[in-house]
Amino acid sequence: MIGFFLERFIKAVSIHRKWLLWAFVPVIIYLMISAAIPDRFVVRQKISITGDTLISLSPRPADLRPLGELISAPDHFFRNRFALSLLAKKLDKGMPSAQSGNLPINLSSEVEKCLTFEMTAKNSVNIVYVGSNREQGETMVAFYAGRLITQAGDYLAITPSAVKDGAVAPKMVGTMTVEEKRSPWRYKRLWPALYLFVITWVVLLILIALLEWFKPSFRSVRHVAQYLRVPILGAVPNLKCIAGVMKS
Repeated sequence: MIGFFLERFIKAVSIHRKWLLWAFVPVIIYLMISAAIPDRFVVRQKISITGDTLISLSPRPADLRPLGELISAPDHFFRNRFALSLLAKKLDKGMPSAQSGNLPINLSSEVEKCLTFEMTAKNSVNIVYVGSNREQGETMVAFYAGRLITQAGDYLAITPSAVKDGAVAPKMVGTMTVEEKRSPWRYKRLWPALYLFVITWVVLLILIALLEWFKPSFRSVRHVAQYLRVPILGAVPNLKCIAGVMKS
């Protein structure tokens, strides 16, 4: 009996096999929508500052680095422990902390991956975020831009000779800019697309099985006997199958 229903189901799938092509429709729609929605953002804030300006990285007077050195090794500025703790509070993420130094692990790796300096001219620099979270990027860029200006200003405040030598306090130039990036394909879309295809395909198979189950036709010789309430003495075989065997 199970073999009969399985054969009947396979035959129904063969008859309605074109329906299975609809499994591609949700995948195509998903990929088209994903390609149209921006999934990468480039956030920039331009700051007017000279390359030889000393930046104070901590309250200690000896912890001073020229901006040129920070541009070459931005981790000294962006992954400063004190700065990360302030940024974590600003983002209010509740991120896990490392056992030593109380350093927010997730935030530290995110800052390392997404933030950098971009030298645009002799007396200006951009703080740039490249990532998938626009709001987070704007917060990070605004935080570090303000911190750069503050730390450079602290050095000028305690070093009158630098002002006499013509050093100018850094300041933001213009407003923060956000550039949206789109891509027709990214690898991270592969698995959602496959899951969507398989789920749709299974739903179509279930639909075909239900249509076949509720189809008003006899499913077996025993079913005919039960319906007619008389014994069945014999059954006419499928002549098409017999003809096919004879031809082969």
